[in-house]
Amino acid sequence: MEQFASTVKTLTDDLLQKQLPDLDEAIEKLLFEVSGLDALPKIPHTQLEDCAIQLWNWSVTKNAGGGLSKVQKAKVRHVACSLLYCCEPENPTEGAIRKQILMASKTGRTWLDCKNPQMADHFLRLAVKSLETLYSQLMSRGHAAADINSSKADVEKDLLRILSCQAESAVSQGNNEEAMVYMQRCKDMLQRLPKDTAYLSLMCYNFGVETYNLRMFEDSAFWLSQSYDIGKTNVKYGPGPEVLAKGLRLLATVYLEWDCQRFQEKALNAVILANKECVSTSGLYLKIRILLTSGGPDTHIRAGLDEMLEAQVSLDVCLSTVKLLMSEDREMLAFDYLKRVCQHFGSSPDLGTALVLHVELLLQKGKGLLGKQKIEDIITGHYSGKQLAPDALTSLHVMLWDQASKQFEVC
Repeated sequence: MEQFASTVKTLTDDLLQKQLPDLDEAIEKLLFEVSGLDALPKIPHTQLEDCAIQLWNWSVTKNAGGGLSKVQKAKVRHVACSLLYCCEPENPTEGAIRKQILMASKTGRTWLDCKNPQMADHFLRLAVKSLETLYSQLMSRGHAAADINSSKADVEKDLLRILSCQAESAVSQGNNEEAMVYMQRCKDMLQRLPKDTAYLSLMCYNFGVETYNLRMFEDSAFWLSQSYDIGKTNVKYGPGPEVLAKGLRLLATVYLEWDCQRFQEKALNAVILANKECVSTSGLYLKIRILLTSGGPDTHIRAGLDEMLEAQVSLDVCLSTVKLLMSEDREMLAFDYLKRVCQHFGSSPDLGTALVLHVELLLQKGKGLLGKQKIEDIITGHYSGKQLAPDALTSLHVMLWDQASKQFEVC
């Protein structure tokens, strides 16, 4: 052990004196030295503990100045934490245990930030073990109830954070069932730690996003549902209606892309609930998408279109909805809605965009006479005070030239 301590001391001093370009080699040497410490018996050693504290404080100072990369910070913390645990006394003081918890949890968090969950797991387990030791020590004191309750609360706060990190690590490794177990333990503590409601809700939302991006729809639906359920447990400390609605919209999208015929009701329920929490353009548009994809009746779709107009969504969104209706072969609904949109935005300077789209769709569907009449109405309006915006006018010119060239080719 003395030889090991001497080597670590030399390497630590060497690292502390290094300039930026030379850091990697010195860090790697220290990392190599501590790689087999877990297999050795724990022996209290003041010099090794001093090295651990020096390395930890150095990493904090360097990181604050932007002098360390994430991976370098993780490796130095790894070394410091490993050294601290290798010289743990048989009966550590409360202060020593709290130091272990701090260093182990932060090292685990840093490895997670480096996308190395396997390395993080080791230190997160150490942190949990130290927390259990601290909790046992606190319970054996027999001090005043207020003192014990305050200390217990601190332990639970730390435990919740570490368990949530373990859940994050499990999700990133595809171990969804393991992550569920960790998250359930966190949820069980929420009644005593209500201020962490938003934190846990957002963490589950992030899990839902991550699994959705991997097309793991079943897992994503679970985490997004958890996010909403947790967020609603405490309105005061929850993430708020806007965030809850965002999660519900993604949940509806998951069901839509997973199997809309099979999960039509769940998709609709999710988006309707989202719009109740916080109505938004994206939520109203998503509801129309779900109804169309699942083959919903015209009456339900028309009601959804009414909601869009009542919510004062933008003209662009209305026109996108018209195009969506056309792409799903709901021609009658599309033209009826477009007519209402033109009436609704009758005084808008961008009305010309809707009018030109109307002409374009009429021509696409072979309704030449109606299209011609619409063009004449637009031209008449243009020269009687209802001028088209430059972009709409250009689009109309291109359309007219396109129709003229087709007629010329026929002749």
